[in-house]
Amino acid sequence: MADGEKLTQENGGLQSEKWPLPAFYFKVEFGTKKLSFQEVSGLGVQIETQKYRHGNSKQQGKYLIPSRPTFNAVTLKKGMFIEDDDLFPWFKQNMTGSISTKDVTITLLNEKGEAEMTWQLASAHPSKITFPDFKSESSEVAIETLELEYEDLSFIRS
Repeated sequence: MADGEKLTQENGGLQSEKWPLPAFYFKVEFGTKKLSFQEVSGLGVQIETQKYRHGNSKQQGKYLIPSRPTFNAVTLKKGMFIEDDDLFPWFKQNMTGSISTKDVTITLLNEKGEAEMTWQLASAHPSKITFPDFKSESSEVAIETLELEYEDLSFIRS
């Protein structure tokens, strides 16, 4: 290992620039309300590409024209608790035709609990909610899953 690649006592055993951040220390905020989740997945965007070739073109292949971005649905999973009613009422409100959107912030934290990278989902709304499967021979934790669709994605490096 080269200098600066390992965690040392001089830097307090904290994250080095040479090591990637762990993905298990994160927080999720719905506006100003912070909720704990076991897992966040699907965060991403892709740009559709239109292929075009006009009849008089000397180019062998087609022209590739970037189009609009498509945002992936984000899936949030969390354990269910007694009197925990944070997600379903929001989903139910959208089921009745009264659209309720929220800005959602997902932040990757360092060992000190400080923000390193932040993704902001603008005007997010729940598109799917899934409740746990119930099995009498299993001892699994009850997990609630919520899928979010959103209008725009911002990425901020702290």
